Amino acid sequence: MKLGEFILSSIEAQGVRHVFGIPGDYVLKFFQVIADRGHPKMITLSHEPAVGFAADAYARITNGLGVCCVTYGVGGLNMVNSIAGAYAERSPVVVLSGEPGIKERNLGILFHHQVKTFETPVKIYQEVTEASTVLSDPQTAANEIRRVIQVAHQSKRPVYIGIPRDLIDVEIGSDLAPATPLDLTNPDVLAEAVSEIKQRFNESRSPVLLTGVEVQRFGLREEIVRLAERLGLPVVSTILGKGTFPRDHRQFAGVYMGLAGDAEVRALVEESDCLLMLGTMMNDIELGFLTAKLDQRHFILAASQRVTISHHKYDNISLQSLIGSLLREPELRPKLTRSFDSAMARQCRLESPSNRLGKITVNNLICQLDDFLTMHKEMPLITDCGDCMFASIPLNADDVLSNSYYTSMGFAIPAALAVQIASDRRPLVLVGDGGFQMTGVEISHAPRHGLNPVVVVWNNGIWGMMKKGMPRANYTELPNWPYARLAELWGGRGFQVRTPAEFSDSLIQAYKEQRFSLLEVFLDPNDFSPTLQAYAKGVDQRTKDSSRRASSV
Repeated sequence: MKLGEFILSSIEAQGVRHVFGIPGDYVLKFFQVIADRGHPKMITLSHEPAVGFAADAYARITNGLGVCCVTYGVGGLNMVNSIAGAYAERSPVVVLSGEPGIKERNLGILFHHQVKTFETPVKIYQEVTEASTVLSDPQTAANEIRRVIQVAHQSKRPVYIGIPRDLIDVEIGSDLAPATPLDLTNPDVLAEAVSEIKQRFNESRSPVLLTGVEVQRFGLREEIVRLAERLGLPVVSTILGKGTFPRDHRQFAGVYMGLAGDAEVRALVEESDCLLMLGTMMNDIELGFLTAKLDQRHFILAASQRVTISHHKYDNISLQSLIGSLLREPELRPKLTRSFDSAMARQCRLESPSNRLGKITVNNLICQLDDFLTMHKEMPLITDCGDCMFASIPLNADDVLSNSYYTSMGFAIPAALAVQIASDRRPLVLVGDGGFQMTGVEISHAPRHGLNPVVVVWNNGIWGMMKKGMPRANYTELPNWPYARLAELWGGRGFQVRTPAEFSDSLIQAYKEQRFSLLEVFLDPNDFSPTLQAYAKGVDQRTKDSSRRASSV
């Protein structure tokens, strides 16, 4: 089998039906192989960062692999940021990059798109991928392809494959054998960890289950629900883990955000004497922007092939194996189940838009978006970072995609295209004007692919997060784009929204459209979601507490 054909057959064996990319001369021959085969389908966009975001979202919505294909140097290096985000948030993306030919490398001259050496791009990608390879030897190429794909499966992180352009049609003489993830769990270590968890859980009075992003990445949501129901546990998710547990389940209490979140959720988590943290990443976002007050003595943390119980560490235990063992453990004693009926009402105190003709506020938006998503549960929710991400936290959505830990602006629009392409489900998209100005032009690709997402642009004329953090700053203003008009020019339907009534009517009309819709919502630059305001207040309090401690030393 030829090298190019083997690569494509290998990714198709993993269920990949689409590849996102932008052509360039070092990868043109490989693009032609894809075109001649007709599958997987190539989806081209306008700029490489969006290609990476799209492949990331494809991996998330399918619980499989996302694949992107770009040219050497300028293409791949343009995409480093979005692949870094996939690495940070544990999304398995396969980067296919064209490379100069093997014979070309021996000519002793510089080639266009070269930076320092021929190896510069792969060296840079080694910092944002879990495995990388350049297929320079036809004899080892097949094993290298299998190896890196297996790593992507195992780690749920990106990998890089460099493809020299003069080897695309070379026979590599290998039968196709799909790469499969390996469970490296040590059964003896697992048994010891489960034994300690069982003892701590049975002795506890107020256990809580805190679910994180790895539950979603490893496709363990159903198992988590069964575990929570069997043990009678109240369930809370992290910000990045939103959607890992059904929002309308009676055991779901809400999203934990430290001082930035709901007081009842905070008390539930921080007063627990047995906090079972499954798939949770320990970072400043998951820890309530460093406002969390958690006692490690009560931790049971399972993530990244490690189980940490207080200060005890057990390595080489996969999350799948641990949850499976806990489900089968007969001596875990269930607790009394408590119901939580109104997480939305507690998470964010909503003002009713009593004056439908008055100026629209962020709270109006949240209230109406929650009603809309409650009626249209089939729609995935995709948010960019910034206040639209904070505002989305209490919304009634179980399928949520956001770049909420790495927080790179520009994720939402390319992600929306990939989500609908992969799942055939129409997404609702929340994006600030700052994020839209980075990658919003990608929405112009929607008509040719028959896509019709509903996009809500928060037009307040500023980078809102920066303005909230530095109110007197004079560098947060944005140019005023005609967002609704641009949507019309790009083949969609545009709406300008200034009142609650206009937003309600526009949502109804947008949902009926067969083409993509963009609702340009004009917001006051000093109007922020209750969640962002609570976050800012919590961070301010943390800063004051730190200053007091420092001054007392």
